[in-house]
Amino acid sequence: KDTEAQTERDEQKMLKVQNLKLKPDGGILAVINQIPVVKKIGKLSIEMEYHDPNGEVKTASAEKNLFPSEFIVGLRSDTWIASPGKISAQGVITDTSGKAAASVHFTVEAFQSNYITHRKKLVGGFYSYDSKTETVALGQVCEGKSDSLGRFSCDAKKMPAGSVILQAKVNDDKGHSTFASVSMNVFESGEDLWWAPTDSDRIDFIPERNRYEPGETAKMVLRSPFQKSTVLVTIEREGVLDGFVREIKRDQSTIEVPLKGN
Repeated sequence: KDTEAQTERDEQKMLKVQNLKLKPDGGILAVINQIPVVKKIGKLSIEMEYHDPNGEVKTASAEKNLFPSEFIVGLRSDTWIASPGKISAQGVITDTSGKAAASVHFTVEAFQSNYITHRKKLVGGFYSYDSKTETVALGQVCEGKSDSLGRFSCDAKKMPAGSVILQAKVNDDKGHSTFASVSMNVFESGEDLWWAPTDSDRIDFIPERNRYEPGETAKMVLRSPFQKSTVLVTIEREGVLDGFVREIKRDQSTIEVPLKGN
């Protein structure tokens, strides 16, 4: 969160300060030029400071949305857990007012994020990890036009195991581009998937969805720093309702938990 806040502060920029004087009719038109080109949707904040008849300082403000293109594209996936050859995403294209844009050309490219980690020994027999993320382009996987409701879908095939990002791109008539992306984890037996390790033996237990109904099967992913683990899974509600033991490997870290009617 601190990094996101710092990034937001870095992206904020003072454009111009103007001293204006009202015309006899009590109004004036202020022109704001030299607005930098934006690469994603942003906001232009305008603030006016003036003195009222009593000499007190008053302020008024307004905001205007800035768009990098005449179109807006969105991309989503039903799940972030995928198998090779079964990666799919759905998208929608609208204009800047939110109206569906039909027959708009789009492309979807795929990228893979590789976590490169080096373990080093410290004084006293302790270890720490130095990690970095490397993004590799996999090329274009989908291309087409939106339907009458501005929707489109993409089925990416033969994606490698690991963290995969699908990025949709749309250009307007002036050549301005807008992007949207969605990330998924591709699991494949035999592939040793390394999550970005830390200096602790942290384990994350992450559900595929945020909500399940009775009778469904919840799919969970265990992010473990260990090559192989024996896991005790319990289902609890005012006590332990059920439990079982599973052997988990990093290349097969998905656990299916049946949610019984009780």
